[in-house]
Amino acid sequence: MRMRILIGMCCMVSLIFVIGCAMVSPVASVPTGLIYTGATGPVGVAAANYPEYKVIGPAEGTSSAIGVLGIAAAGNAGASEAYQDALRRARADALIDVQVDQKITSVLGLFSKHTTIVKGTAVKFIK
Repeated sequence: MRMRILIGMCCMVSLIFVIGCAMVSPVASVPTGLIYTGATGPVGVAAANYPEYKVIGPAEGTSSAIGVLGIAAAGNAGASEAYQDALRRARADALIDVQVDQKITSVLGLFSKHTTIVKGTAVKFIK
C-alpha cells in the first residue's frame, strides 16, 4: 500500500515538472494558465523609411510553433516569418503601419501553440 502511494506521489511530482516546463511564456505581458492559456500579447516593432510607394491594402501574415509536454517543439513563430507570409499573401514589397501580436494557446501545459501575427498596410514600391 505504501509503495502505491509513493509511486503515485512520484508521478504527480513528475507531472508538475513537465507541466511547468511546457508553460514557460516568452511574452512577459501575457499570463500563462495552469489549465488553459489563450492570450494575445504585444511585440515591439521598429520603424523604417521607404522610397515612394503605392498602397495595395491591408495585409496579415502568421507564423507558428507548437510544443508537446515541454519535451518536443517544432515550427517558426518568428516575426520575420510572419512578415514574409504577409508579403507573400498580399504580393507586396513591404508593409507600413505594422502591428505585431503574439497569441499563445496552452491546454493543461501538455500542448502549447505560439502564433505570431503581423498586420499592416501592404505597399508596392514605385520604380
